[in-house]
This record gives sequence, structure tokens and C-alpha cells, in this order.
Amino acid sequence: MVVLLAVLMTATGCAPTEPSLSEGEMWQAYIRSSDVKNDRLPTPGRAAEDRMAHLASLGTPAQILGGLLRTFECERVETCELTAPVRRAAGGEAPLGRSVLVKHGDDGSLELATLFVTRGDDGNRLIDANGDTYTGLQDFREHNDLFTAEDTLLTLRDITSVPGSGGTVVVTGHTPSRTWWWIGGGAALVLVLFIAAAMVQPIRSRDHTEPW
Repeated sequence: MVVLLAVLMTATGCAPTEPSLSEGEMWQAYIRSSDVKNDRLPTPGRAAEDRMAHLASLGTPAQILGGLLRTFECERVETCELTAPVRRAAGGEAPLGRSVLVKHGDDGSLELATLFVTRGDDGNRLIDANGDTYTGLQDFREHNDLFTAEDTLLTLRDITSVPGSGGTVVVTGHTPSRTWWWIGGGAALVLVLFIAAAMVQPIRSRDHTEPW
């Protein structure tokens, strides 16, 4: 019964999802694409080879990625927009920007999405473009309305760190919806009961068979 439940929940997409791309694959996708939304190192119209050569002239992959993922002052970055909801969530302090590399699952497009970090006596907080706040990466993945479980993110493991620490990590943009666990579990229970009933019926029929 346990095996059957696990198989059914996996088939209905209820099992926890893992990112489909590695960090290396995310990085290769970024350096080869001249069509990254909100790119802070744009190379519009350039072929992949030209873009790669240009980025290589700026530093090593580790240096470039580290620079992209570390916090920055928004007024110095054109793609960083401090909207009213973000300002309200940050209180009186001007939040720092933080870029996250996103590969969208619906169309495969790339985006350098901007989140925000505020510092406080009770710890740093992450703010998204809607003005919602989070304590860390897991909290963000569980509750954000920006990304789905089909999206892939390349970011810092300690996403609220300033300017950045904890190493990089690739995760899905959202944890799986708990609704599917209930649907899958209910469907599995119905199937198990149906199979059990089908097995009991022949046994009862044999019990009522006349002896030789």
C-alpha cells in the first residue's frame, strides 16, 4: 500500500521537485544568451561567442557570478526599481538590491530578477517586488508569488547576507503545492480501497462454494 501511494503521488506530480539544471548549466545558459531580461551585463544582438568573449574580459566566471549575486545600491543599477510596496516593507531604510538568475519553466527564458535585502537588529530580511518579506531562501520558496516549482533559480544559499556569503545554490522557484499532496493521497486511498474490495469478492465467492 505504501509503495502504491508513493508511485501514484509521483505520477500525479506530487513528489518534491528538484531543479532540472545544475549551476554549471545555468551559468552556461546565462553567458551564451544576449536576451536575458534585466541583465546587468547586457550584450544586445551579440552572438554567443562574442558575448562569452566580452564577459571573459571582465573576469573569471567566479568573479562575474559573485559580482552579480552580491548586494548592490539600487540607485546605481538601472534595472533596480524601488516601488512603493518595496519602500513600505523596508520601512525607513533604503534596501539593497540582490539579483537572482531565473530560468522560467514555461518558456525557457532567462531573467536576472531583482529582490531586496534590509538589515535589522533582529536579522536581515528579504523583500520581493510585491513588498512581501521573508526570513531566508526556504521561507521565500515556500511563500512567494513570483515563481513556480517549474522555474529554476541560481542564487546565494544565504540569500539575505550582505554583501553575500554561504556559497551559491540552484533551487526551484517554489516548493510543491501542498494541495497536490492531498489530491494524490485521496486518489491513492480510493484506488487502494477499490483493489482491496476486488480482492475480497473472489474470497467470499469461494467461501460459499458447495463442497465436493
